[in-house]
Amino acid sequence: MAKGFRAPSLKELYLDFVDINHNIHGNENLEAETSLNINLALGYNPQRPAAYNWGFDLGLFYNQINNKIELVMVTADPLLYSYINIDQYYTQGFELNFNNNIYPWLRLRAGVALTGRKQIDVAISGTQNFLYSTDVTLQANYVWQKTKLNFSVFYKYNGAYPQLILNDEEQTEITTLLPYNSLDISMNRWFWKRQINIQVGGKNLFNNTDVLTSGGSGNGGIHTGGGGSVPVNWGRTFFVRVRFQFNR
Repeated sequence: MAKGFRAPSLKELYLDFVDINHNIHGNENLEAETSLNINLALGYNPQRPAAYNWGFDLGLFYNQINNKIELVMVTADPLLYSYINIDQYYTQGFELNFNNNIYPWLRLRAGVALTGRKQIDVAISGTQNFLYSTDVTLQANYVWQKTKLNFSVFYKYNGAYPQLILNDEEQTEITTLLPYNSLDISMNRWFWKRQINIQVGGKNLFNNTDVLTSGGSGNGGIHTGGGGSVPVNWGRTFFVRVRFQFNR
């Protein structure tokens, strides 16, 4: 169990991010967040001499955040986002991961997470209950022993979860961010007695930048002409990284 504190960042306070796809403005009136976090972890990962090993990790969590800083849609036409404080924000749920070492050079990891979210604010009408969403992850690591190349693939299904908007009457409403998929791949190899590592890869290969929302009475959405969406990533990215490790 832990307590936390987070002051709003300079980006959330003052930065205006405006381009052809985004129109996000800071809010200099934001207040700092305070939080209570409870976590419980359980793992079973035995080290067996056999070629195939398996194990699992289970995590349970509960979080309460006061004055949570949240990005919300202010208007749909023109599209405008800004940051606000939510009086109380709760999350609870679990994450379960299965670890499989099929061979020394092949590892697979699969996970599922269920997260419930509840938001309480004087600006949100009605009684708010926990809304649950499911995420699924798959990760594979393969070492091509002949060349010593290490390949990694990471896939995630991001389930639908609630988002806040301001409707045409300037009332705060809860909408749903629709599900989407993400994929990262990379390849790396050590050189010069494992002192230099070169890695190349791509992130967000499905090019998720803005994800559609549904629900709510205003500002548009997938079922209306407004076409509401929420920014989730910078877009498809390719990279090259060189890492040096000096051993004494």
